[in-house]
Amino acid sequence: MKLGSTPSLPEAEVCAAVIDLLMNGELFPAQPGETLCRKLDKPDTSEGCDSVRRYAEQGVPLPLLLHQRAYGGAFRQLLDATSTMRGDLLEDPVDELLIQAGIPHIRTGSHN
Repeated sequence: MKLGSTPSLPEAEVCAAVIDLLMNGELFPAQPGETLCRKLDKPDTSEGCDSVRRYAEQGVPLPLLLHQRAYGGAFRQLLDATSTMRGDLLEDPVDELLIQAGIPHIRTGSHN
């Protein structure tokens, strides 16, 4: 598959399966004793695609929107400082799945 072209049915199915597993919390299941706070553990993705769909259809409640706008400062700095390490925990397995399936992709980040 060339970059920017339409994927084949098998390629599209693998991508859809990865997204489905991720949204349902099955791609990277929590491990016993794990303290990692997952980005999906937030109101708009807490119930997978159902909550994404609900927020898309009904909008975001004002208190939640204001909380997200205020969430920054020291917390944002900590998130930014550890983003590569946290991102690699998620991206390494996805990268490997795409490689095994023969799906061309570009992995971006501070390393390239």
